Amino acid sequence: MGGEWKVQSCSSESPVHKVDNVVREELYRIWQTEEPSEEAWLVLETDPPKAIERVEIVNAGASLIELYGLPEDGSEEELLLSTQQVMTLKDLTNKTNRTRSFTYTIPQKLSPIAAEKR
Repeated sequence: MGGEWKVQSCSSESPVHKVDNVVREELYRIWQTEEPSEEAWLVLETDPPKAIERVEIVNAGASLIELYGLPEDGSEEELLLSTQQVMTLKDLTNKTNRTRSFTYTIPQKLSPIAAEKR
C-alpha cells in the first residue's frame, strides 16, 4: 500500500503485531488484534483521497474479509469488496495457510465504485 495511507482506528492491536503494520512495505509484518475475536476491523485513510484500483491482502489468520469505502463527499460508506472467504474451516482449525496473499482488482471482484476517489 505505502504512500500517504495511514491507520485512523482499529478494533484492537496486539502489543507485538501493531496495526500500523498494514501500511508498511514489508509484507512479512502483520496486524493482529489483542485477543482472538470474531470480528476485527480497521479504518484506513489517505490525504488527499485516492482512487483504488487494486487491493492486496496478506492473510494473518482471518477467515472472512470485506472492504468498504467512504466517498469524498463524506456520505454513506459503500461496499467495495463483498465478503470473501480467505481461509477454509480446515485451515482455521489446523492453523494452516495463514499467510496466503489475495489480490483483488476492479475487473475481478473489486467494485467499479472503488475507482472513484475516496
